[in-house]
Amino acid sequence: TLLNPKTIVMLAILLIVWLLALRITSEEGLQLCGGSIVISRKTATTVMMIVTAVVLFFMVKPVFFVTVGSASILSLIHASLRDVKVYYPEDNMGKALSSAEVEMA
Repeated sequence: TLLNPKTIVMLAILLIVWLLALRITSEEGLQLCGGSIVISRKTATTVMMIVTAVVLFFMVKPVFFVTVGSASILSLIHASLRDVKVYYPEDNMGKALSSAEVEMA
């Protein structure tokens, strides 16, 4: 889906809008209504991040769900096969120590 012409055009538009947002807000921010409303660079980039996330989500939706699905499955497999006893210190009797009994170095 990234080689789709529609996706390439949308990415180009997002790039241009990002560049404009950063350039317009570079000095003291964007001043509207004679300076009574000031949009800072932080506000502009936050809005642009949200807009970019929404646009990219809808543009690459099939790839997004395949990636999230496969990452979830791999995470569940890893969690079920992991041996957590390796990470807990034990005393001489073989029982796990509580966090209060473990000395921090």
